[in-house]
Amino acid sequence: MPFKRSIHTFFFVLVMLLPDFISATPKPDYLILLHGLARTEKSMVVIGYHVRKHGYEVININYPGRTIPIDQVAAGLADSIALYCPDTTRKLNFITHSMGGIVVRYYLANNSVPNLGRVVMLSPPNKGSQLVDKMGDWWIFEKLMGPPGEELGTDSLSVPMSLPPVTYPVGIIMGDHSIGPPFSKVLPGPDDGLVSVADAKVTGMSDFLVVPRNHFTIKYSAKVAAEAVYFLKNGEFEHESWNHMKWLDSLTVPRYRPLINTR
Repeated sequence: MPFKRSIHTFFFVLVMLLPDFISATPKPDYLILLHGLARTEKSMVVIGYHVRKHGYEVININYPGRTIPIDQVAAGLADSIALYCPDTTRKLNFITHSMGGIVVRYYLANNSVPNLGRVVMLSPPNKGSQLVDKMGDWWIFEKLMGPPGEELGTDSLSVPMSLPPVTYPVGIIMGDHSIGPPFSKVLPGPDDGLVSVADAKVTGMSDFLVVPRNHFTIKYSAKVAAEAVYFLKNGEFEHESWNHMKWLDSLTVPRYRPLINTR
């Protein structure tokens, strides 16, 4: 009988302490994924699959990437963060692709985020893109890229060039595999097919990594995802050696959730 009573007492104490144990377990930091121009959240599924395994609460945001200007996209991002990331005791991190990096810069330049963690940008046109300078007035460009595409030039009035330097931890991963002519003839120096390597840099950035990928394949790379996670955790990239002959190192992943739309 005493032995059985001891067991009952043990389990009674365990049950009583369980809620405190659960509440004391730290919640994961937020990690927002933000796709680029004329894309959807589906383009960030692969990198989302890789990074969520490292303990982040991943929020893959979808926004209308061709129909509204960048300031309105940033406003929608602010609303989404307020809705889906309400706990300010948890760090708020970002991984972006292409124009998504400009949207985050615009958001952070106009909002106070005391729980901001780190930001990783893939292929960001931080100084704009000469392709927009060259083709921005073309009818087909306006049709395909819409208002936000026209805001990504390199002149002083463009959105990227009007934003202040970054004052928070930013790591940039940029590809140097161009998709070839005719775009490469417009872009100066090494480029990823849409943005020159030099134009991806921004004043105040913490680290910069060039990888053998182009503007589209960079977000499907498991090694890029690993470098992104390393920066989120350490504030710098690991700068591992790359196999330049391996064009893609990850394409197939299980179905990924959640997919969240801006409101």
